[in-house]
Amino acid sequence: MTLPELIDTEIDIIALKHSLSQLESKLSTKIFNLNYFIYPKIDKTKHRITIMDGIQEIQIMLYLEENDKEYQALTNKSFDLMSNNKVEFKVWEEEGGIFTTHATKMKGSIHDNGFVYTDTTNTNLAVTTMEEGFYPLEYEGIINYLGELEVWITKTGFILIGGRVPQSFKGSIDENGNLKLITEETEWQTTGNFHVNKMIGDIFIGEHDKRDEFLENINLIKSKIKEQREKIVEEINSRV
Repeated sequence: MTLPELIDTEIDIIALKHSLSQLESKLSTKIFNLNYFIYPKIDKTKHRITIMDGIQEIQIMLYLEENDKEYQALTNKSFDLMSNNKVEFKVWEEEGGIFTTHATKMKGSIHDNGFVYTDTTNTNLAVTTMEEGFYPLEYEGIINYLGELEVWITKTGFILIGGRVPQSFKGSIDENGNLKLITEETEWQTTGNFHVNKMIGDIFIGEHDKRDEFLENINLIKSKIKEQREKIVEEINSRV
């Protein structure tokens, strides 16, 4: 599928989502959470265009990963800068639920200030008293070269009375972007079921120069993507 063909396509939204999912699986970054599907479906045409734009963006990234040595060097540099064993996350918002006790999946990204912000996207279903006693001990996932991450729960603990809500995590990121978070502090809850809803993380603790270097590197990557998109647009216009 070429980009010009993609721009003119009229296939339905479900098929476009499927195409996007297939492209995501090909990225060397393993995931690329562009957040294209969290917006209200106020207009099917606009929604289709948004998805198509996301597909085009990923196609450009795939092309650059395979054909542009400078782009490859920039993406490798991102992983090198993020790789460390001093990752820390703090919970700054909890949420209550009748039939849920912990987050099972969280997504987030590194913002312009160099810190990671996450949101819970999935929670467990606890319908029995026994199930209410489980709480998170470990999460594992991946962070891509633009600083977008996704983690899933991989280990739980159990408490017979009340519940435990994580308050902080420590972890690590390897050279391939594999991320691991281990619960460090918990809070004992006896007034109902609560789970982690939002966190803030720091993967550059005490290394401000490295944080700034990473943000500058991200801007260079995005500039390369933008330049390639502009070349494609120029090529399309030249055919009209």
